[in-house]
Amino acid sequence: MVDIVRHIMHYVVRGRFVYSIFGLTRIPPKFKIKIMYNISMTQHSLTTLSNASATLLTPNGIHSGLDVTIQNTHATAIVYLGAVGVTSSNYGYRLSPGAAWSIELSGRDSLYAISNTNGSTVAVLTTSLELGN
Repeated sequence: MVDIVRHIMHYVVRGRFVYSIFGLTRIPPKFKIKIMYNISMTQHSLTTLSNASATLLTPNGIHSGLDVTIQNTHATAIVYLGAVGVTSSNYGYRLSPGAAWSIELSGRDSLYAISNTNGSTVAVLTTSLELGN
């Protein structure tokens, strides 16, 4: 077997072994080694919200952790943040006009938003270490 070395943030892969901050782990032969790189570690977007249905603000799928900052860029609209069923009366966090909020999401979490004003916008800044599926 060819000794392939790839540095992936906190991991080094050598052949069928993974060296990490937790020590040495042997990868069984039946498992494939699939390494996915997140070329753009930081991404930003300006997302338009609805007042009728929640809008997904973070990527779908499995990731190794995601830092998200949301800023309400509208002068008068109130933005409500939460899970898939977020509404203006059932929410996790209320974001006032001009305010910003940050959170670290675990690997399978997603963040949604809805506004009390149709067409209002939020600035979304995401930073991740690795993405996978």
